[in-house]
Amino acid sequence: MTDSPPRDAVDRAVADHYARKSLDASTLAALRDQIQAASPSPARSQSPARTAPDREPAHTTTRLRTRVMAGLVGLAVVAVALLAWPSPSITGDALAHEIASSHVMNLAPDIEAGSFDEARQRLEKLDFAAVRPTDEIMPDFELTGARYTRVGGEMGAQFQIEDAAGRPCSLFQVRDNDAFRHVRDATYEVDGVRVQVWREAGLLMGLAESAG
Repeated sequence: MTDSPPRDAVDRAVADHYARKSLDASTLAALRDQIQAASPSPARSQSPARTAPDREPAHTTTRLRTRVMAGLVGLAVVAVALLAWPSPSITGDALAHEIASSHVMNLAPDIEAGSFDEARQRLEKLDFAAVRPTDEIMPDFELTGARYTRVGGEMGAQFQIEDAAGRPCSLFQVRDNDAFRHVRDATYEVDGVRVQVWREAGLLMGLAESAG
């Protein structure tokens, strides 16, 4: 764009032109004002063109949302896999060793009771109701105490008893669940201790006594 001529030059050119035409001063002043009004104003700095709205934040939000959703889906897949994965289990031999060791340790009872029914009622922390074994397996015994214990990693009970011959024995009971799926009903011998394992009334039971 060509710059406008300086104002003084315009005034002089107008004055000289109309002087030759024999115009008076007032007429010249009026014409000058009209020319100045019609003349373009000095070029103004153009405001910067508006740019398109910055879409980067929207793109960032979309990417973040996608990553969050992908993370949630991944967690859901892991949760399903964990639910489908078999829970840890114990073998019959390992369980027999555990029962034999607890029997030999002969720890002090948590409860002293005169009968099995009394001890069963006082074992309030158990998530199952203890059951007196059938006479076929334990025809006669005398209870000397009871205590809480862990059987195969599960909360259970140990009943300290004496058989008809007065020999100390230990009866273990725990709720039968998937952790014992590899334990079969059988009799094991561990370091001079005989351990009989069987299932009864929804419980897994183990009777430990001296093998001699």
